[in-house]
Amino acid sequence: RNTLELSRNSPFCADCQYELSRALSQKCRDCRNDMHQCTCVPSSLKNEGFLFHAKLFGYNPSDRTDPVNRLVYTMKASERRELYDWLALMLEPELKGAISAACQTSSLRPVITYVPRSKKSVAKYGFDQAELLARALSRRLSIPTVSAVKRKNLNDAEMKKLNAASRFSAGANAFEPVLGCSVGKGDLLIIVDDVLTSGASVYWTAK
Repeated sequence: RNTLELSRNSPFCADCQYELSRALSQKCRDCRNDMHQCTCVPSSLKNEGFLFHAKLFGYNPSDRTDPVNRLVYTMKASERRELYDWLALMLEPELKGAISAACQTSSLRPVITYVPRSKKSVAKYGFDQAELLARALSRRLSIPTVSAVKRKNLNDAEMKKLNAASRFSAGANAFEPVLGCSVGKGDLLIIVDDVLTSGASVYWTAK
């Protein structure tokens, strides 16, 4: 989880490896741990039954030159398996610890799902980056991945222009369950997305 490990396992060039290794040491404003070691739940989700939030980096969408932003843009346009395998490798330790802690006091069954990409973007790029990351995590953690929800035909670009409160309101009509999905009571649902901003998409996926 440092520059040496990035160099040995990452699919990035030397310059990007260096920049991302620095980004890994960003501090959480609440617990003051490095961001990639933090499992703090965002304030918008704290009272909604979410037990932990594993992440690697902070996200600043306003700076398009930021190495984390470049990584996010690459994920949206690339299916490279080694990229998703690296992200899963880096997320694995904190996820394992959080899942173990959540399951200690009950017999929860961990299940991975993901926030589905808009239909327009899937048609354009041919894949769903959150699903690829979910399946990479599934391989590393030996936890099944299921497609639990699907997008309705809403204008995703318009959703992105909304403030946080409006996103939560609009999100109620953005998703619908996949019929026959094997997720239910007694499952610890691990929801994967590439970026979390307001938390609305993750919230409504869980609902």
